[in-house]
Amino acid sequence: MTTPCRPFHDPAKAQYDETLASKMTCLVDCIRDIASEFGTRPYQVQLVWTRWSGGERGNGVEEVIETQPLQPTPVVKSIQNLNETLQTIGLDEVGQLVVEEISPRYEEDLLAGIKNGTKIPDDVQFYYEITLYRAPTNPVRRRFVLRGVPSWNGTKLFWSVNIVRASSDRTREGIPSP
Repeated sequence: MTTPCRPFHDPAKAQYDETLASKMTCLVDCIRDIASEFGTRPYQVQLVWTRWSGGERGNGVEEVIETQPLQPTPVVKSIQNLNETLQTIGLDEVGQLVVEEISPRYEEDLLAGIKNGTKIPDDVQFYYEITLYRAPTNPVRRRFVLRGVPSWNGTKLFWSVNIVRASSDRTREGIPSP
């Protein structure tokens, strides 16, 4: 005689908030934050939204309208993949990075720059900014744009994003370059 098995969990029918993985988010974030406390995650990653005064991206004066640091500090991989290449305006950094172990409490839309379910307006620019916080004051801020869509790793409980080096970094003081 066989014993009946309990029904399998169908994630398509359940809300993520009701899963065990969701309930572990705070614990996972606290454990990952220990690496930040030790200083082994020295790159701050923040989401940045700017608005252009001319009504469309790249037209007019750029002004920062919002920044949001990702907490706990995610892992920045492949920073050594950035290279300087000679451009017509001088040396410029190029390359792409992977940012992993982004907290599960963030939503895919936010990691793509989308707020309140609406697309990014034509006069707003969204990007990732990576800063190495070993410098005593005014560290270098590097601008990156999202390549593809954020990727959810359900077995390790984190988001990852592929980002590509972009020009026009903010100044060391955080002001958009003219």
